[in-house]
Amino acid sequence: MSANKIIDNYREWTWPLDKLGDCLEMMARESGLAPKLVQAPHMPLSVLEAGRESRDRWVEGAARWLRVETEAVTVTFHHLQHFLQTGGPAILELQINGRLRYLAVSRGTRRTVFVLGPNGQTLRLPVLQMVRWFEDLHCRENEDLGETVFEVVGIPDHKRAEARARMARAKLAQQSLPRVWMLRLPAQAPLWKHLRHARLWHHCSALLLFYTISHLLYVGSWWVLIEAVLNGRLDSATVLAWVFMLFSIIPFTMLASWAQGMVSLGLGGVFKERLLRGIQRLEPEEIRGRGWGQLLGLVLESRTFESLSLNAGFAALFSLVELGIAMTLLFRADAWWLGWLLVLWLIPISFFFQNFANRWQRWTDMRLQMTNDLVEAINGHQTRLAQENRNRWHVDEDWTLSRYFQLSLNMELHGYLLMNFSSRGWLVLGIGGLVPLYAWYDPTAEAVVFSLGGILLAFRALFKQRNGFLSLVSALNAWQNTLPLMKAAGRSPVVSHPSRELSPVDLSASIRRRNVLLEAHDVVFRYSRTGQTMLRIPNFRIREGDRVLIEGPSGSGKSTFAALMMGLRFPESGLLLIHGLDYHTLGDLGWRARVAGAPQFHVNHLFSGSLAYNLLMGRHWPPLAEDLAEAEEICEELGLRPLLSRMPAGLMQLVGGNGGWRLSHGEASRVFIARALLQNAEILILDESFAALDPETLSQAMACVFRRARTLIVIAHP
Repeated sequence: MSANKIIDNYREWTWPLDKLGDCLEMMARESGLAPKLVQAPHMPLSVLEAGRESRDRWVEGAARWLRVETEAVTVTFHHLQHFLQTGGPAILELQINGRLRYLAVSRGTRRTVFVLGPNGQTLRLPVLQMVRWFEDLHCRENEDLGETVFEVVGIPDHKRAEARARMARAKLAQQSLPRVWMLRLPAQAPLWKHLRHARLWHHCSALLLFYTISHLLYVGSWWVLIEAVLNGRLDSATVLAWVFMLFSIIPFTMLASWAQGMVSLGLGGVFKERLLRGIQRLEPEEIRGRGWGQLLGLVLESRTFESLSLNAGFAALFSLVELGIAMTLLFRADAWWLGWLLVLWLIPISFFFQNFANRWQRWTDMRLQMTNDLVEAINGHQTRLAQENRNRWHVDEDWTLSRYFQLSLNMELHGYLLMNFSSRGWLVLGIGGLVPLYAWYDPTAEAVVFSLGGILLAFRALFKQRNGFLSLVSALNAWQNTLPLMKAAGRSPVVSHPSRELSPVDLSASIRRRNVLLEAHDVVFRYSRTGQTMLRIPNFRIREGDRVLIEGPSGSGKSTFAALMMGLRFPESGLLLIHGLDYHTLGDLGWRARVAGAPQFHVNHLFSGSLAYNLLMGRHWPPLAEDLAEAEEICEELGLRPLLSRMPAGLMQLVGGNGGWRLSHGEASRVFIARALLQNAEILILDESFAALDPETLSQAMACVFRRARTLIVIAHP
C-alpha cells in the first residue's frame, strides 16, 4: 500500500481516546522504557467525559504506574517537522471530525517517522507528507474563506493549490498542537538504563574502536619506516606507505573526536538530570543535617566531578589503549620479559595511586569544611559582631588554615613523585631490561623495533597520564562526595493507581459518606539519628469543615505532626488516613493534592522569581488568566493590596534572591498563606503562620482563611 493511502486511512495508525492507556503502555514497551510485567490501567468513564485537566492528570498517573515519566510540551506547526524527526518517543493529540485521536511516534529520521499503530505494528510514514496532512487537518474549516480571497484577488485556478498551502503554513506557523506528551525514563531508573537510552554504550564503543585504529595506524606507520631503515631498503614505496598510513590516521582521529563529544554530551546530560532529581528527593532530615556551607560544597563538588570526570575518563581510556598496544608489542618481541616487567611496574604504581587518592580525600574534606565554616561565618556575621569575643575571631580559622597548608604540602609532594616517577622510572627500567637481549641473543632489527616501540609507547602512555592522575583522583573523590545525591535520585516515589489520583470529588460515595476527612490511629514517629520517640498519637480525627487549633510548648512535636499530615515525614508505625485511604494507596501526588500547608517561617522560602510564581507554584505554571485573578483576589483579602500597589510590576514583580523586592516578615507570611490557599486542597495546615502579624492584619488574614479553607488546622504557641 502506498504512503498516501496509509495516511488517508488514519484509523489504522491513530488511537481512539478510550485506548489511550493501551497506547501509552505499548509505546513505553516498544521504546524500552517500561518493564514488561506492568500493565496500563483502563481509563475510567469519568476521565473520558471530563476535560483536558483530568485527562492530563490521568496520563501522568498512568505513566508513573508504568514507571515512565511524561512531560507535556508545546509544539508549534513551525517546528512540527523537526519534532517528528527527533522528538520520539511521544504521543500527539489530534482532533479529527470532532473526536480525539492520538498519534504514537516511536522515533524518526530525516525522511521517515515510525508510528506505532493500534494493531501493534510499526508503520513508516514520510515526514513531509505527515506534516502536510497535519496542516490540511487543521485548515479545513478555513477553506471557504480561502476560496473567497482567491476570487477577490484573482488568483488562477492552477495556482490556488500552492497558494492555499502557503496560506495554511503561514497561518499555522505559530499555532500549537492540542497536546503533546514526551516519554522518557524516570530519574529513579537504574543508571545503566539511562546510559543505554542515551546510546552512550554505542558511542563509547565507537570511541574505543576509532582511537584504537588510529593508534595502530600510528604504530604501524613508524614500524614500517624503522624496519625499512634498519634493513637498508628505504625506497619510495616504503615512504609512500608510511605517508599513506599517517594520512589514514586523520579521519579516524576526527571520528574519535566526534564520538568523544557525543559521549561528553550524553554523560553530562544524564549526570545533571540525576543530580537535580537527587536534590529534589533528599529528605528534610538530610538537608537539615548539613549546613549551608556543606550544601554549597556539595554543589561545587558536583561541578568538579562533571568537569573533570570526562577528561580524566578519556585520558584513562586512551592510556589503557596505548598500554594495551605497548604490552602486545613487548610480549611479541624477543625480549618478552619486558611485558611482564611492565605488568610488575604497574603494581606499585597502583599502590602509590591509592595512597595519593587517600591524601587527596583528606585534603578535599578539609577544603569542604573550610567552605562550610566560611559560609556559616558570613551568615552569622552580625551575631559574631554582637556576641563573640573579638580576640577569638580568628583562632579556629588560623588552625584550619595551618592544617590545610600541611595537607596541601603533603599531597603536592606525593603527587609530584607519582606523576614523574611513574613514567621516567619505567623508561629507565625498560632500557635496563634491554641489556639481556644484547647479552644473551643476537637481536634482529624487528626485535629491536618491537622492544623499543613497546617501551616508548608505554612511556608515552604513562607520561600523558601524569596530569590525568590528578583529574582522575579529583573526579573519584568528587564522585564519593556526590554519591548521596546519586543514591537519592534512585529513590522511587510512592505511586498509586491513576484512578485514585483524581480530584477528591472522584472518591467513591461509600467512602465520603463517613464524613471523616483525616484520622490517625496509634501513630508513632521517631528520628532515625537518635532512635527516641518524638511523637505518639493514639487517636486523632478531623471531619470535613472542622476548624482545629493545635497548641503546645516548643519541642512538643506540633510541627512534626504537621509534617506527618502533609506527607513530608512518615510514621514508624500506626495509620494515617485521608477518607480511609493511606499514603501508599493515594500515592505521593494524590496525598499532597488533598493536603496543603504553610510550614514555619524559617523553613518556608520565597524563590527568586515573580510574586505570581511564588503564589502559584503549588498550582501550575505558567498560569491561566483566572489563576492570576484569583491570586490577586486572595492577596487583597489578606491585606496585601498596599504591597501590590507599591510594586511597579504588580504580581509580576521580581521578589526573593539578592535583586528582588524585599518583603517584610509579615508580608512574606501572608504570601505563604496565599500560596497554600491557592492549592485549593481539602485540608489546610498553617504552622505558626499568624505569629508575625499585628492584631488588625491578623483579624483580616484569619477572616480570609476561615472563608476560603474547607478544613483548617492551625498550629500555634499557647
